[in-house]
Amino acid sequence: MIRKKDRTSVDPSLSGNWAQVLFDNVYSDLKAHFLQFVSSQEKALTKLFSDLQPTTKKVSKLLECAVDFTPKQKELEQHQKRLIRVLAESKLQKFLRFYTESDLVVTDSIYVEFEEITEFTRRPIGHNCAQLWKDSAPG
Repeated sequence: MIRKKDRTSVDPSLSGNWAQVLFDNVYSDLKAHFLQFVSSQEKALTKLFSDLQPTTKKVSKLLECAVDFTPKQKELEQHQKRLIRVLAESKLQKFLRFYTESDLVVTDSIYVEFEEITEFTRRPIGHNCAQLWKDSAPG
């Protein structure tokens, strides 16, 4: 008696797990492209992050002062820049965090204003929403 071909049997030309081979090829190509993309993005992000790292020179350039300063206020401005130049990296990040809410250089400028000294003036005031440094100075 001749049996009819069983429906569950697989055609011999398709034997050998062809779907797995096809999937492996597609997967390896996709994986290679993905790793190449991630590698290029990682380099770009690393460069961006290193460009945003604060240095004393970058932070000194951020300070913007009013043009109509008195000679005493101009002298204080120079002292502020000197203070920034001697800060260690961790202190520089804290300085930036106080005035800009970020450890990185993410703003174009930090505006410096001087206020008259009163009996209640004790410390500089930082407005991080406006990147403003208010300091007390003699009139």
